[in-house]
Amino acid sequence: MRLPVGVSLLIVGAALIGLVAVTLVGRAVLAPFIGSVVDAKAQAEQIVDGYYAAEQSGDDATAVSYFSERVLTTTPAATIRTNLQNTRATWGSPQSHQETAFKVQEGAQQFGPGTTVDLTYAVTYGSHSGTEQFTLFRPSDGATMQIMAHRLALN
Repeated sequence: MRLPVGVSLLIVGAALIGLVAVTLVGRAVLAPFIGSVVDAKAQAEQIVDGYYAAEQSGDDATAVSYFSERVLTTTPAATIRTNLQNTRATWGSPQSHQETAFKVQEGAQQFGPGTTVDLTYAVTYGSHSGTEQFTLFRPSDGATMQIMAHRLALN
């Protein structure tokens, strides 16, 4: 059975309106989540940039301040400062860092409810290059995002 042209256009028009409506609703639902992910990533990058700036200038106290209390209860601040000093003495200060990968997870994580951001950087120190990974966490209660884990692998 063949539909008249006017009826066919109405059916196609209704289908397009439905598709546009679903797209608009989908964007409205996803927009807050996407905004939250972008915000969390930007906040984590700002913290890591601060960490690198502190390390480049030899300000170990500021570098340590980016780590969470949870980290500092298992690895005392004095130990982290010594590790940072030893890294600079052996390989030099960080000269550059370039983000190569990231992952943002929201919801219940290994650190509790909140947002976890994993950042990976290609980093160049005075005499070596390598990869540095940071895991940062922001609790859902609005507390400050902090470094929960840090790994450095030099080439």
